[in-house]
Amino acid sequence: MISFIVIGKNEGWKLAKCFDSILSFVKANNLVDSEIIYVDSRSTDNSIKTALSYNIVKTFTITGECNAAVARNIGGIESKGDVLYFIDGDMEIDTQFYSSAFDATTEHLKYDFVTGHLYEKRYNQEWTLTWEGMRKNYPSSDSFIDVTGGIFIIKKSVWQSVEGMKTKYKRSQDHDLCLRLSELNVRVLQIAKIIATHHTIPHNDEKRKWKLLTDGSLLYSSVLLRDHFLNRNFFKYYVLQNYTLLALLTFGLAAVYFNCYLLLGAYLAIAVFKTLRTYQNYGLNIIINLAHLFLRDVVRIGAIFVFWPSNHALEYSREF
Repeated sequence: MISFIVIGKNEGWKLAKCFDSILSFVKANNLVDSEIIYVDSRSTDNSIKTALSYNIVKTFTITGECNAAVARNIGGIESKGDVLYFIDGDMEIDTQFYSSAFDATTEHLKYDFVTGHLYEKRYNQEWTLTWEGMRKNYPSSDSFIDVTGGIFIIKKSVWQSVEGMKTKYKRSQDHDLCLRLSELNVRVLQIAKIIATHHTIPHNDEKRKWKLLTDGSLLYSSVLLRDHFLNRNFFKYYVLQNYTLLALLTFGLAAVYFNCYLLLGAYLAIAVFKTLRTYQNYGLNIIINLAHLFLRDVVRIGAIFVFWPSNHALEYSREF
């Protein structure tokens, strides 16, 4: 049995597309035994009404602390399936991915923990489509990866072996899950097929990136660093994503130790490189984005030492 677990907050028109894609997935692959669970993080739009319009969807609302880890853990607890298919509410799953992830004879998941590639549709703040395509150059063959995002399929027994996600993570909770499972020699198998279409406002959007800086979301990559410093699968991923932070930490400590603040020029050169590399295709103001990068790195370095979030209880209710 497959439990499709959708999480969301204020997903609007995207949520109906998500549910419709699941129903298409079930029908196209002749799935006899499945369920759909939706966990809502106190939406203020019509998301709950949309979910309730699908009689087959079991809908729950978080009444306590809201984050993706809390929502997914609730879905896991309420699920009856042997396999958990986690989906963000702004995604449409691809019906053809079933044949790549499941064995045609036994109908079992081929591997304990799988994901695929995302086809991305990017929008501006008014939800006008501005770009679509593959998010990055993915490998053309199946491969094991160290972290995944908001969509993945996992055996329930594997999910339960690490007690799901750590609810202290407002962000990076999926990365933390992957890294904890890797310590049990369970890695993420990324299948070289499209698993879903993702409708999103990109992180490079001006309004969104400043919101991420001010709402505390960026602090959790520092918690991830602290929690997984000794994990052998951690640094390859983390260095690629956060090399300016590590450069500021390294050259900052060196500048203080040697009393030579010219060493910070090395960080500046690396930060300029990343800014030009990241924003050259967006036509954005380089100076502003360089300042944003510096502030982001400073905030996250501070968080390594002073930000210690606690796990949250699962408080929720069923919607009818």
